[in-house]
Amino acid sequence: MLELIAPTSCAACAGPEGPLCRSCRRGLPSITWPVAPPDLVRSARALGPYEGQLGQMLRRAKYGPAEHVTRLLAERLALATEDLPGALVVPVPQAPFTTLKRQHEVTLWLAEAVARQHRLPLEEPLRRRGWRRLAGASDAERAELVRHAFHASAPVQGEVLLVDDVLTTGATASACAAELIDAGASAVHLLVVAARDL
Repeated sequence: MLELIAPTSCAACAGPEGPLCRSCRRGLPSITWPVAPPDLVRSARALGPYEGQLGQMLRRAKYGPAEHVTRLLAERLALATEDLPGALVVPVPQAPFTTLKRQHEVTLWLAEAVARQHRLPLEEPLRRRGWRRLAGASDAERAELVRHAFHASAPVQGEVLLVDDVLTTGATASACAAELIDAGASAVHLLVVAARDL
């Protein structure tokens, strides 16, 4: 419990200096990079590759609970992002079971930090159907699992900045973008912490 309140180990390398050691803090990216956008997504940017330091931190944030790691990632993503496209920030929703297990919603915390830093409105029009995990699924399985996994519960207007933790195959982003466009979005842009192919 004490480790959650006042972390004494590094969120990236698990060394003795917490919550993030000086070496790992220096190694975190300070800008986002363009990546190939998934279908229906106009542009996409990532803080860095999923391999290495960012991947280690994300796995701790996703499979923790490790709320302090999510806060560190959210802060860095928000500060590293400039000239954001989109007037509305929308997080990719987690399955309710996943949120209960992790005790916090990683993508929502990321989106909130970005919206707060850039003074953009944040809404949660997307809802998740089902609770099947994507971790470990093949590319084809991912595409099938997310095909009807999301729905927009409210209309949206203008350009949307969709925020997620990881870009792997792009199936999740494409499924969310389809729903947002059907709900009225003129364009969907994507911002993630890490991308598999970067």
